[in-house]
Amino acid sequence: MSQLLENLPPQYSTVYSTFFSPDGGYLVAGNQMGLIALFSLESITSRSPEIISSSKKVHMSFLGHENKTPIYALLSTKDYLISGSVGKVTAWSWNDLIHRKTAEMKWEIFLPPVPGTAVYTEVNSMCIDEKFGTAGRLIVAGGDNNVHTYDLETREELRQVEARMDRYVFGIQGKKVAEVNKIEPYRNDELSRPKLGKWIGAVALSSDWLVCGGGARPALWHLRSMSPNAILPPESQSVTVLKLLQDRIIIGGLINKLYQTDFTGNLLSEIPVTPKLSLFHFNTRKEYQSPCSLWIIFQN
Repeated sequence: MSQLLENLPPQYSTVYSTFFSPDGGYLVAGNQMGLIALFSLESITSRSPEIISSSKKVHMSFLGHENKTPIYALLSTKDYLISGSVGKVTAWSWNDLIHRKTAEMKWEIFLPPVPGTAVYTEVNSMCIDEKFGTAGRLIVAGGDNNVHTYDLETREELRQVEARMDRYVFGIQGKKVAEVNKIEPYRNDELSRPKLGKWIGAVALSSDWLVCGGGARPALWHLRSMSPNAILPPESQSVTVLKLLQDRIIIGGLINKLYQTDFTGNLLSEIPVTPKLSLFHFNTRKEYQSPCSLWIIFQN
């Protein structure tokens, strides 16, 4: 499988999701054909010609789902790599993947079909609330316009929250299910881009700030005033990925550039990426042993 992944022409592979192992030593990537690959970061960052030209960069790869459905989201606990695809969430043991180079499914959660249809719900995004219970709770945003919450210890569903529209961001506070805040960027004259649409394609959040964009132009919003603090690039292209990194904002999308700004909207850098390709996902490695972070960028 590693050879298959390495020989696949880049134009035929789209990476939708990435994540790092708990020790920061491996990068995991999932693509549109259901393949999950583990890459050794030590090998990737090595300057040795022997390692660079060898297959040692790919630690292992495997088919995450038998029906070859895309891996839309990846997540990690200290024990498990968790993958989200169409209709289910699956967990794999880090110990098996790293030390034994085997991929045996440890548990799975099946999502309900889209209401009124036989269509399976795809997993669009996942996060973990570690403060809940003994194992935490898994929060899954699905293609059925619902946010599903599961107890990671029992894998039982705790709650569903319906998101009725795709053009605003809302917040849920504490144990409340009711909407407590709402942002509709497309209604702002400076952010509205009717030709691109009203949709929200990416959101990033900190304790004081929220950055979002998509069809509407990306902007940084202050959570107390609920007003835009800075209007961000790009001016005329759709945005699909955003990240708040310390005092900087990283922006990418259906463009061949990666933008970096400060919180006032000043452009700090404009990094070219491979021409004619779209940026679907990027990730950063936390500082483990290395004094600096490693940027990893993925495109189709």
